[in-house]
Amino acid sequence: MNIWFGTLTLCFLQFSYISAQIQDTIYLDTNWEVSTYQKASYFRFINKEKGRGYHVKDFHMGGQLQMEGTYKDKKLKKKEGNFTWYFKNGNIDRKGAFLKNKKQDHGSGTSEKDLYPPNRTTQREKE
Repeated sequence: MNIWFGTLTLCFLQFSYISAQIQDTIYLDTNWEVSTYQKASYFRFINKEKGRGYHVKDFHMGGQLQMEGTYKDKKLKKKEGNFTWYFKNGNIDRKGAFLKNKKQDHGSGTSEKDLYPPNRTTQREKE
């Protein structure tokens, strides 16, 4: 009986680990609204990290990383920790550290308008 209990426990732990690693893929249009693959400009991976929140990576459809950061809530409204935004060429656009959704350092952008400005081009992006 102890062997069965041990085997069952091991299977449960493996399933728990695997399910914690599953990532959801969400497609987003140019306005950052949920979209279909065919109409998407970006895609998003969400990885739920036990006790830490939801680690999010946004990508341009070509596969280039656009943003990486962690949110405390499933609706992705409460930023927590370090966030980095990238230009399409891979150069860092800006960074910010957040505690309870409040910006903690000199990184720029705390509103959706600031985070995703339309048609923004800077010297770093051109390099």
